[in-house]
Amino acid sequence: MALSGAGKERPQAVIRSILTEVGRKVYGDIRSDKDVILTAMYDAGRAAYIVDEAHKFLVQPKNSSANYASNITATLMELATSNNFKPSRNHVAEVEASIRNSISRLEKEKAAIDELISHCNPEHDQAKIKQHEANLQRKAERLAMEETALHMLETGIPDPCLNLAGSSTPVKLSQMVNTDNIDNGLLARAIVIDCGESRSPLNTALTGVDVALLNINERNDIVRDVSLIAADADRFRQSSVEKEFNGEEPTLEVVATEEAIHAISMIERHYDQDRYRNH
Repeated sequence: MALSGAGKERPQAVIRSILTEVGRKVYGDIRSDKDVILTAMYDAGRAAYIVDEAHKFLVQPKNSSANYASNITATLMELATSNNFKPSRNHVAEVEASIRNSISRLEKEKAAIDELISHCNPEHDQAKIKQHEANLQRKAERLAMEETALHMLETGIPDPCLNLAGSSTPVKLSQMVNTDNIDNGLLARAIVIDCGESRSPLNTALTGVDVALLNINERNDIVRDVSLIAADADRFRQSSVEKEFNGEEPTLEVVATEEAIHAISMIERHYDQDRYRNH
């Protein structure tokens, strides 16, 4: 949360750059609840957004866009709190036809490429064969993605992960804090970072300096750490899929430090006080 023109876009750009560098897709504006569902289906259950003017998902204006914002908020909440997200029937019917058409088209394209390869001379058409095989591999990967999406559409998206970062201004935030927005649960799950009530002056010392090179060692450390976390998450998700296929229960053991356990215990006791539970 910061004043308009205070530079909120800069940290958003840095986060987006780091996530892209480690191979994580991050999206901008959310156009509809269907957009959120498709994002999670095609990105292994992940839905990561960096949104400007995030208050639009919370403030419910008395106009035709109210229902649009309400549908997005409800979908975000279900995605954030469910261990198996199942799209509504109208979304299933709408998306299923599109996916099946894509699968049918990709299968025909693969068959056509196989036919082209069969007519190539193994001795004289090596370059052409390699080109066809590379194209065939891309089609196979896309087909597998569509088939996975269709499976999720039928059985649900297992263990979905929602990450939503957004910006707002103090004036807009004050409009968010009302009974309706608190009761729907999304605002209660947000961490609000107040960047102050003033705009920082321009740093003229950076004129002509490539800011991408500033603190490059610290940035590289962050990229490395995020890459390791992403790789661990991918390995766990892959092992979970394999165990599910074999009829086993996926397991993930996270051992908390004593300091973390103590901190969580203090937070629980603090918010279990009557003034927080009932007021």
